[in-house]
Amino acid sequence: MSVHPVSATSQLTQLREEIARIEGAQAMMASINAALQRGDVYALQRQNLSPQHISDLLLRHRRGLPAYPDYLFCHNEEYLDVLRSQLAELTVERDPTPMAVNY
Repeated sequence: MSVHPVSATSQLTQLREEIARIEGAQAMMASINAALQRGDVYALQRQNLSPQHISDLLLRHRRGLPAYPDYLFCHNEEYLDVLRSQLAELTVERDPTPMAVNY
């Protein structure tokens, strides 16, 4: 069995895609929380949520709970920090910029 190393370009692409996915999820969760605060069921429907999911979210809201609690946003931000750090490291490894030297 041979193992093929993942190219740096492929790793960069994967990291960028994962960052975009998490950022998109963060935006969607914030949008859903805001729609619930406004009582905007139509906005929830535009998110392509199933009727059952919308019903569950509305029930949470009636109980005084957010659809997506703050700790989820915090965990996602921590994960994004890790991914962005990995992206920065990989970018420097792939294309190190020589430091300017002043004489």
